[in-house]
Amino acid sequence: MTQCILRGRFQPAFDDVKPGGAVALCAPMGMGKSALLNALVAGAPGSVICRGRDIRSVGDLRERLAAAVGAPWLIVDDADRADPAALEELVRTMTEGLHPSLRIAVAGRSPRLLNPGALAASGRVRVVGTSDLAFTLAEAEQIAISRGVAFEPDDLTDLLHVTDGWPLALTWIVRDAAERQPYLVGAFERWSERNADLMLEYVASDSCPDAMLRRRFMESIAAGGASSEPVLAKLERAGCPIVRTRTRLTPFRLLGRLVIDAAVQPKAKSLLEPLSVTLLGRFQCRIGTNDVVFGRRRDQSVLVFLALAADGSATRAELKKAFWPGLPAAVASQGVRSTLCRLRRAFAAIVGDDVDRYFTSRGVVTLDLQHVHVDARRFREHVRCAQLDEAVGERAGRMRHLRAAERIYGGSLLASESVDAALTSRVAEYVGMFETVCSGLAEERRTPVRAPAPPASVPARLLLGSLTAIRTNG
Repeated sequence: MTQCILRGRFQPAFDDVKPGGAVALCAPMGMGKSALLNALVAGAPGSVICRGRDIRSVGDLRERLAAAVGAPWLIVDDADRADPAALEELVRTMTEGLHPSLRIAVAGRSPRLLNPGALAASGRVRVVGTSDLAFTLAEAEQIAISRGVAFEPDDLTDLLHVTDGWPLALTWIVRDAAERQPYLVGAFERWSERNADLMLEYVASDSCPDAMLRRRFMESIAAGGASSEPVLAKLERAGCPIVRTRTRLTPFRLLGRLVIDAAVQPKAKSLLEPLSVTLLGRFQCRIGTNDVVFGRRRDQSVLVFLALAADGSATRAELKKAFWPGLPAAVASQGVRSTLCRLRRAFAAIVGDDVDRYFTSRGVVTLDLQHVHVDARRFREHVRCAQLDEAVGERAGRMRHLRAAERIYGGSLLASESVDAALTSRVAEYVGMFETVCSGLAEERRTPVRAPAPPASVPARLLLGSLTAIRTNG
């Protein structure tokens, strides 16, 4: 019932079909075609339903067409697995309206066999394709709510982006989150850790009927979708999970991500250098002896924002509010995605596949502070420790921390840079902290060091006698 509610936007496509008309659902595996047909059957009792593999000849097809006379619908699921001659006749029946009293709904994966172009051009058939069947933001939201999974708007946007709205993957990820950790931040990563191999095995065994084309499709995914356009077009027409954008064909991006995740083998502990970020005085960002080069000033500013955050992390909502205030949500979300992609490329130019050692952008955006050294963070920690020592009267400890803070402070925060508006308050904050350090050091230097007073329990005459003995023995 939930699926019927979620896919209710397709009901007009069925309601508008007149006798003699048809609907064709043509899309890869897992796009929800069978669920829609089941919903249609539930709402139209008496419909005749069959599967393509059960239509082994033209005679089988004609029997089912005859049995469906007077029924609300003839429904054929997995139509492209029917006998080729029978499928050809079914397509001709739909395009030419050979059964004027009958409404037909078919579903299949292969555009090569179903020929959706010819079906649509006939004017008798409503064709529903891959992009039509992809989940919308509203449908993804309903799924998360129905499963009791907590989310922010950006969480849903990111999940739709990584899955291309693929119903099979998106519902699996949300269901997994509901069963384990009922929130959407990081749900894809948690799901991928456990299920990458399962999903890839499923796709490798069931993405299209032709074994050779399935193998070529998996090779294309492993190559990052780098196959030639003719090869991808052939795979798309065979029914493989491929999305057609305005400029190119590409396998669903989730599959490429899963190939990478599944291929990761246990590695020896990395000997890579830590990421060193200098913010006080002249900005510098280096891994070992290599400077990290940022494509845009905004990329650097987002890195600084993370480096100064309490735990080195920020949500995408926080980044949008800081760097893209007042812009439409879609524009701000795209700005965050583009910036994070450029940041990853900047690190990858030096460390290749080890970017996650320093920086992760799935879910909450985070710098791994075990491998990232930031001078401003050390400065701030010394100032904090000096304040704690002062509160408990540890004068010597306070002085050590103040001197350490003074040594680290190479100049005001981002002194060599033009500062993004999102960071101006941070600049003032660090100037204030340094003034506190200077005041504390000046105060200590003005205060003379006195010999400690004797304990109250020691009589003055005994203390004087002890001092006299020390001088005599010396």
